[in-house]
Amino acid sequence: MNLCFIKGKIIEEINFSFLYNMNKISVAKTKLKLENESVIVIKGYDEMADWMVQNIKKKDEVILQGKINTKMEVEVKWMKR
Repeated sequence: MNLCFIKGKIIEEINFSFLYNMNKISVAKTKLKLENESVIVIKGYDEMADWMVQNIKKKDEVILQGKINTKMEVEVKWMKR
């Protein structure tokens, strides 16, 4: 298992969608710009996806805890503005 803590700025509107025939119900996906100008994709599932859509918008600075998946995207487990 891997664990990461990341701080950055949301640079894209959140894309929310529902998943079919999967073990998760919904996903929220966006891009985060880090202090070193790198851009990464972050995504949250189910309850985290709902929280992201309701509380996060473009240009917000966030701190998050997550794990890096096989596609080199960060699956968010915890996030704060």
